[in-house]
Amino acid sequence: DMTITLTPEAEVEIDRVNEIPAEQAGRKDNRPTVLVVEDNPDMLTFVVRQLSRDYTVLTGTNGAEALKVLDGNYVNLVISDVVMPVMDGFELIEGMELGADAYIEKPFSVEYLQACASNLIQNREKLRQAFAESPFIAANTMALTKADEEFIKRLNEVIQINYANPEFSMDDMADNLNMSRSNF
Repeated sequence: DMTITLTPEAEVEIDRVNEIPAEQAGRKDNRPTVLVVEDNPDMLTFVVRQLSRDYTVLTGTNGAEALKVLDGNYVNLVISDVVMPVMDGFELIEGMELGADAYIEKPFSVEYLQACASNLIQNREKLRQAFAESPFIAANTMALTKADEEFIKRLNEVIQINYANPEFSMDDMADNLNMSRSNF
């Protein structure tokens, strides 16, 4: 077993107003955005510090906070603890109406977490590009996970039902998919 002890000088100060590490506040870049949901302040700080070099990191301390962050921000990946107060990680997944793409038990290897995050984001980008190039391709030929397949099927259903409605908007599409416009 490996124990990781965080020392005060190794901690990342979190700017709670912007929900990103303070050293990144005001910095604009094209890095993917990751939401880290963790109720333990030391673990939250540790994970944010590990990911903030490669990602813009938003934070929440429970599932309910995470849903609020998701409602106002475009997020490429959610990394969530399972056991948390108010709303746990399983309830968060249900609230997002999506499945989990990966499950990593604590304690975890930082390198493994970073590799999983990178692979999941790269796979989503490949899926997005494939869908943008061929929007009517069968969902099961391009979906990378069961959650992707279900999302694409639902997206196609909503499009088919509403394609002739000139009043149907992006907001309507997002609502039909139970997503905020920014996440859609």
